[in-house]
Amino acid sequence: DSKALLYAGLLHDIGKALIMKETLQKTGKFDENNYDEIHNHTTFSYRLLRDIYPFSADIAVRHHYYQDKGYPETLPTYNKPYSKATRATIDFYAMIVSLADFYDAAKTRINDKHGEKRKLTATEVKTLMLEKHPHFTKLIEDLYHDTIFEDEPGDPPTK
Repeated sequence: DSKALLYAGLLHDIGKALIMKETLQKTGKFDENNYDEIHNHTTFSYRLLRDIYPFSADIAVRHHYYQDKGYPETLPTYNKPYSKATRATIDFYAMIVSLADFYDAAKTRINDKHGEKRKLTATEVKTLMLEKHPHFTKLIEDLYHDTIFEDEPGDPPTK
């Protein structure tokens, strides 16, 4: 359901509205307090959305869960008594949102998280995505092949 995925994608980081601006705009190394604070945004998103958009809330709280060192450590129960297929869809959509979120951060942010303080090249972004998400290799390759994620400008789609 592209509409459900769109809403979840648009709303997944709404909890960042409750994170200190200084933390969100930080370009240097995060300390433990910064990580603790930023990790709360998934739970904040869940709490803001759960009574209005329960499906999107369940995706939002899971969108960092499938990453290396994922969070939150413990997921809340699903908002509704969803079928097994719907729970699987929520988890799959959370993975897609996670990859899109990672791609956007790696492609657009200037920070020193992955080395020197600069934007990463498209090739570096793709390499980093595949390195950090080896369990999603097929999905990542498909997203590049379908030009949802971009290779270097002018490159043909990944085969």
